[in-house]
Amino acid sequence: MPPGPREGFKHWLAAIATLLALVGCKHHPRKTVFTDRYFSHWDDRRVLCSMGADKTHHWSLDDLRAAIDRAAAEHSVLHTYGHAPTFDLDEYLPLFMYAHLRGVEFVTYAELVDHSHPRAGWAFSID
Repeated sequence: MPPGPREGFKHWLAAIATLLALVGCKHHPRKTVFTDRYFSHWDDRRVLCSMGADKTHHWSLDDLRAAIDRAAAEHSVLHTYGHAPTFDLDEYLPLFMYAHLRGVEFVTYAELVDHSHPRAGWAFSID
């Protein structure tokens, strides 16, 4: 026997409630060793901290992915640095692509001065 109008209305209400619950959900990037001090927010802050990214780094690549996700979600800038002799570019190539796919672009410190276009960024310096 086909469902009556009352059952159809109940299914419709359940679908609307599910949709509203999903729309209300907000993505919360997981906690990571990349704490607030390693991010800037296109403001006038003059002292910026940066996380080391040499071969001897103590964090996991998943931590860095989570930091990239946070920069994307907050339109903030992640700050990292490395030293050319101890930096393994091959380790980071997939992460550079991951950042690109998440809309996180590389920015220079000179670009951070201009606050007119806040966006997700990654200030990755190598000396």
